[in-house]
Amino acid sequence: MSQTVFTSSPFVAAIEAITESDDEIRRFLEDAEVPPLLPALAYATGDTSLLRDDLRPNPLMLALPQGGLDADQQAAARQ
Repeated sequence: MSQTVFTSSPFVAAIEAITESDDEIRRFLEDAEVPPLLPALAYATGDTSLLRDDLRPNPLMLALPQGGLDADQQAAARQ
């Protein structure tokens, strides 16, 4: 018997188990837009430590690709 986990999100009624391998997830993250990814993960997991100061985009650079984050910041965020 499987358990269904519910969330408070108005958009998702139940959370399904992740079946992808770590390598598959890493490949998905290679193309992910980092600035919205971190707050979404923090919200979904409740882990606000993901919202590190060194990974916050400069508000004046948000219109740039990846919110102006450099390659090192992007790599750190994807870890």
